[in-house]
Amino acid sequence: MSSTHKAAKRDGDLRAAARAGDTEGFLRLVREGADPTSRDKNGATALMHAAAANAVDIVDFLLSHGVAWNDVDEDGDCAGQYASGHGHAELAAAMMEHATASELALGEASMDETGGACRANAESETYLATPVKYSGDDKLLDENDDAVMMSW
Repeated sequence: MSSTHKAAKRDGDLRAAARAGDTEGFLRLVREGADPTSRDKNGATALMHAAAANAVDIVDFLLSHGVAWNDVDEDGDCAGQYASGHGHAELAAAMMEHATASELALGEASMDETGGACRANAESETYLATPVKYSGDDKLLDENDDAVMMSW
């Protein structure tokens, strides 16, 4: 088996451990080099699988190690939607708190860098001028169909 196939298998095993809520197996695979940001054929990450399974320890590990809370799968669903969609309201609420705290921290860091002044740059101005569209299933999408805001 080639190294590429071994890595893909290890990454698949990592997502399966997240889906099963197998914290010990999950952490072992991370130590062995599995990629927590890898995606399955539907674009779902280990965080999404862990959220769907209510695997709180795995979700906490991933978020505390910087895995993006706002990544979306091929359908535009994020990990918080996986949690709420599977009836895990407490986990979804905790993930929302993490998302809010992350965004606040980023805003504070930006304010510190600029001495409290608003940062003006062409990239931000262009993005903010980009139209968004309502997907019809509680998501606002940008021109690339990336979720900008969603209800969960």
